[in-house]
Amino acid sequence: MSFEVDHIVIKVKNLKMAINKFEGLGFSITAGGDHGFTHNALIPLENDTYIELISTKSQMAKALFKAMDDTGFAKWQLYSRNNIVGRLIKWFSLPPGPVDWCVRERKTIPKTNEHVKSKKANWTTQRKFSRVKKDNAEIRWMLAAPKSNLLPMLIKDITSRKLRVPKYTVGMHANGAILLDAILFPQEDFEIISDQMSSMKYPVQSLDDVRSVLMVGTTCLGSDAKIKPPIKFGIRLLTSIKGSLYIPPDQSLGVPIWINGN
Repeated sequence: MSFEVDHIVIKVKNLKMAINKFEGLGFSITAGGDHGFTHNALIPLENDTYIELISTKSQMAKALFKAMDDTGFAKWQLYSRNNIVGRLIKWFSLPPGPVDWCVRERKTIPKTNEHVKSKKANWTTQRKFSRVKKDNAEIRWMLAAPKSNLLPMLIKDITSRKLRVPKYTVGMHANGAILLDAILFPQEDFEIISDQMSSMKYPVQSLDDVRSVLMVGTTCLGSDAKIKPPIKFGIRLLTSIKGSLYIPPDQSLGVPIWINGN
């Protein structure tokens, strides 16, 4: 069994404003859909990977999620009920920026059940989710996650993955972005991630003896001194344009972005 990074999640205050901001940074945005109280937009990348921009649809929804977190309901759902919804509710109490990441199995999807069941004490149960696209098509999938919010969620598609994952086409991004090359964490968090992924037998590959860089499929996991809490992680993208660019979080709605050319 091997994993590939499926997508990263960036929480934004206002979806329309976030779309305009990321388009201004040279990204092409694909319409996502509605998840009940939330809606999203997607930035396609190679290898069926994407960046998700997500926001609540109203101030009432935002207040509801905050109340569920403040009262301990989200924590109770996650730790007492083994319900991944508790983890998702927490997103909307965090500052705008990167809030989560998700992996999928690269080949044998049915083994997702076995992976979760074999680690039941440390994982949430699997739960079905859905999203309605702009053309009214319904997309359905299942999610499970470790109870450590540093480790990725695990996704399994029920409907075709092609319906959920936006198609990347060469040259679609004005900044030349092609591939999610790396997810970069604060150093202290990365050390915990490295130890926890090893202890839970995640199928990751270490690039050296001290696990200072890990590989999940084609994506590196590492750390960078520029990233400090409360920022959860930054991303490094490969681009078709020569040169390199660093976009600080105050210019990219809370997510540090490195865009490196070949």
